[in-house]
Amino acid sequence: MCNSANSGSKWITKKRRWAIYQRDDYKCVYCGASIDESNQPFTLDHLTPQELGGTNASKNLVTCCKTCNCSKGSKSIRSFFIWLRERNIDTQEIKKTIQRNIRRNLKGNFKI
Repeated sequence: MCNSANSGSKWITKKRRWAIYQRDDYKCVYCGASIDESNQPFTLDHLTPQELGGTNASKNLVTCCKTCNCSKGSKSIRSFFIWLRERNIDTQEIKKTIQRNIRRNLKGNFKI
């Protein structure tokens, strides 16, 4: 099982977490698994990990299943895409999904 320094929900409000899940259509941006169809917990992934200078801004956060989040770890999105392509996973649709989702505004009023 993967553990992260940011595990848990203390770093983000529940309302904002669910607004990001809603923005991303309640699906993992990497594998497409749906929150209601998945037998695993969902998390938020930092596109640019905090270890690499990423922030908790909504445009840096995406909905992610635990399996994909553990696979990505602290890799940059570019490094993760290389890792996926080495496993014969086409990253073009993933990239389009991420770009489309982060352009959407969250429903609600959030500072970050």
